[in-house]
Amino acid sequence: TLPDCLWGIILSNNVSIIEKIFSKCKTLEEVAIVQATSTASEADEYSKYIDENIKGLAIINTGTIDRYSTTYGFNKFMNKGKKLEKPILDITKVSENRRNLYKSPKIIIAKLALRVEGFLDDKGSYASINTNCIHTANKDYSIEYLAGLVNSKLLSFIYSELFSGLKMSGGYFQ
Repeated sequence: TLPDCLWGIILSNNVSIIEKIFSKCKTLEEVAIVQATSTASEADEYSKYIDENIKGLAIINTGTIDRYSTTYGFNKFMNKGKKLEKPILDITKVSENRRNLYKSPKIIIAKLALRVEGFLDDKGSYASINTNCIHTANKDYSIEYLAGLVNSKLLSFIYSELFSGLKMSGGYFQ
């Protein structure tokens, strides 16, 4: 019934609700493109090009993403043991594919959080590493609508029901 043989649902008391939701909905991949904002090796490479006093794009990571917003400039960005208040990525040093992704409208999703959290970067003003992102592929669904869906209690409920068995210390989801 569920995609990719997700077994976490067997721990749920809400199987019938989840099955009903799945039977009435499209998958996110049907209406948007979901991808990582960097590979692990890219994140390591790109960390060399992050500083505060350079030209480029503001850069965020999981620690600077909240529901609907970023804490850029408020929460420190950790880069190779160094805390940066307003980090910038020199995007001339990254691949063309990543540069195009970073400069496009997208929802940047935290990879480690207590619930699903996404920040709408509607102007392509932020680069991001060690996160995932969503951008629209279907004109029937606006990026703003998808940002509301990503940050909804419903999506967090579904995610929790499917993946509660994989929670990490402190109740964090990956």
